[in-house]
Amino acid sequence: PNAFTPGTGGPDVRIFKPVAISLKNYKFEIYDTWGKLLFSSTAIQDTKPAEGWDGAHEGVPCQQDVYVWKIEAEFLDGSIWPGQKAPNGRYYREGTVTLIR
Repeated sequence: PNAFTPGTGGPDVRIFKPVAISLKNYKFEIYDTWGKLLFSSTAIQDTKPAEGWDGAHEGVPCQQDVYVWKIEAEFLDGSIWPGQKAPNGRYYREGTVTLIR
């Protein structure tokens, strides 16, 4: 998904959490428009991401806006996640998510 609504809606849209399986290592980060790191996680449970971003920074809800996510991941077989494939054929390990309040 590229949007989420903390505190409202169904459980699948309250937290921005990547979907993956068979992870060995993983790093998930959220940045604001000015490049400030707001959230970071390396937590894995049962080879899947264990944490997602709840739309807050240091316990304070962030404003409705577009935020940047970055992900680095290594799978159990040692391969590295190449990223999302864009329409132009390039792969990206970052993208945007819209926080809706």
